[in-house]
Amino acid sequence: MSVFEYLDYRLGLRAVLERRKKDTPGFTQTRLAEQSGIKNTYLTNVLKGRGNFNSDQIFALAKNLKLNRLETQFLFVLRELDQTLMPERRLLLQSELQALRQKAEKTEHRIATQVADD
Repeated sequence: MSVFEYLDYRLGLRAVLERRKKDTPGFTQTRLAEQSGIKNTYLTNVLKGRGNFNSDQIFALAKNLKLNRLETQFLFVLRELDQTLMPERRLLLQSELQALRQKAEKTEHRIATQVADD
């Protein structure tokens, strides 16, 4: 799963977390919370939609989940979209998300092409 498939930053983070648990032996949500400086109960509550992360928490989680810069930026914009009450800003953020998705698709395509050429 890719964070670019989501419209809610919590769902994107949850999907990455679940994938990381499957792919990395010994990786746990508790360890992620500890490394990110977040209480595990708070992490659980936010991932279930009962709270919000601030930008620093998203940065720490993205770093510890080993997300790249584009994925991290996408999560920041998703969070801002979740928080805004201004319709005009909402449209601007949605455009920004679309641009980030397109950039990610181009990057993935370029990497796939390079691998195929090798």
